[in-house]
Amino acid sequence: MIIARENLIELLNIDLELESTATLQYINHATRLNGVVYRNTVTVLKGYAHRKLKNAMILSDQINYLGGFPSMRVSKVYTSDDNDEMLLHDLDLEEDTIQRLKIRIEQAELLKEVELAKWLRILLRDAQQHARYLHKQVGSVSCTDDDPHQGSDARDFSRAWAERAANVPVRIKKFC
Repeated sequence: MIIARENLIELLNIDLELESTATLQYINHATRLNGVVYRNTVTVLKGYAHRKLKNAMILSDQINYLGGFPSMRVSKVYTSDDNDEMLLHDLDLEEDTIQRLKIRIEQAELLKEVELAKWLRILLRDAQQHARYLHKQVGSVSCTDDDPHQGSDARDFSRAWAERAANVPVRIKKFC
């Protein structure tokens, strides 16, 4: 994989736009989640919004260091009236972030941008932690829905989760 510095800056700007979008999405979802079951989740999502803002600042600094101009654009924020669907939106966003950051780390290393790769690893670790938490939330909530036996077997849970995820529209274009 060969990449030019200008291309990396452009891709980092896309990542910055998605981090900014994630910040707004977490804020929106933290205010819209309702129910006693989600009380702790609301607090966690507010914390994630702060971390996403910090991550956006890191990306802005790195883009500037590489000679680029940090993007000010934000993608569409997805929301819903359904609590589970909001969490699935957040999980999808984090899983997409994980895939993009893994590629971005490789690209930074190819260009011998060691400092950038270090910062991207920190962002990757955050995204992985967020995804693990959201995975647990999606799982624990879906097991308490309509069917009390849903999720009692790992295969049933995976199938149920896949069916729910299939109903959520693709929200983020894959740029790689």
